[in-house]
Amino acid sequence: MTPLARKTQALALAVTMGVIDQAAFLAITTALLAAMRTRAATRAEADLCRQLDAPPFGLWLPDASPLYEASLTTVLDSLASVTPGEPDALSNLVEVIEDDSRHEATTKAMTIHHVERYRFVASADACDKCRDDDGKTYPVSKSPSHHNHCKCEAQPIKENPK
Repeated sequence: MTPLARKTQALALAVTMGVIDQAAFLAITTALLAAMRTRAATRAEADLCRQLDAPPFGLWLPDASPLYEASLTTVLDSLASVTPGEPDALSNLVEVIEDDSRHEATTKAMTIHHVERYRFVASADACDKCRDDDGKTYPVSKSPSHHNHCKCEAQPIKENPK
């Protein structure tokens, strides 16, 4: 379980114990998720810049793009559908949101840095689908399908090294 999932479960317990209400739970959890998304964006750009040996553009916060608005709406709808009394469902949801945020941040960082293609790198404990995709190249606009708890990475390909 991730640290954010543990924090969310602790908040859920506070609701169950009557320390905070459902509205406070949603407000605090949404703020934690927003902070996590910003951290994911910062890490994605830092990792990409290190791989490209390029200077960073600097911290970029999630913007008002349709993709971000849709993902935020999905997060809020999903959170509202899980009650604090369902700790496993809540933990799974938070971990899925973390995975999606990492994937979205990596794609955005590649777009900002004009990376057109990347190599899929499967993690050591990858599933069969990810092992099959290991080493394949894709355009940034078409990411291979990722799944919950996927720790595989997208390695940028330098098209025109300078």
